[in-house]
Amino acid sequence: MKRKFGGLLVLGLLAAPVLSAPASAQPPKPAVEDLVARIEEDRAWVSYDLIGVMDAEVEERIQSGIPVTFRHKLEVLSKRGVPLMPSKVLAQTTIETRVEYDSLTRRYDLLRRIEYRIRQKRQGPLTEEQRKLTDSLEEMRDWMTRFDQVPVFDPTRELRGRALRVRVEVNLGRRYILFIFPGTRSIAAEIPLGP
Repeated sequence: MKRKFGGLLVLGLLAAPVLSAPASAQPPKPAVEDLVARIEEDRAWVSYDLIGVMDAEVEERIQSGIPVTFRHKLEVLSKRGVPLMPSKVLAQTTIETRVEYDSLTRRYDLLRRIEYRIRQKRQGPLTEEQRKLTDSLEEMRDWMTRFDQVPVFDPTRELRGRALRVRVEVNLGRRYILFIFPGTRSIAAEIPLGP
């Protein structure tokens, strides 16, 4: 009996620092923060930041030269008149942000591809690309996590009506559970769209 009690006491003492660690020591969970949306000239303009996405694991992958890509889907939604029907997508923009580190030049190759979806399928989506090379870690983090006044629009449709909302979904890539089972990490946020 004494031996079991002694073993439990040692186990309890070893686990105590882990259990009593302050909550602030843990990194923040991935989230969309400071989401702001407004309508101007029949377009919705969206700004937001991502927090907790550039954790130690992601930065280690970047520093080892593995390309890291985040995919963002921005949508303007309106409620349908029929209950339990899914919302109607009025406008959509897809953003792909990518970083690749070159260990020889010690620079980050940054790519941002913005695709504006339009209803006329014959024309295809309008695509815009931005590229940048930098040796600044902070600039790379901002490129991957900060978005300021991104337009979400469909030139064939006016964004009018009541109860319009903006939804932002971000796919942070794959993560393997137990090194075998693939799963995707994603976050989302939604706010009303105001004038």
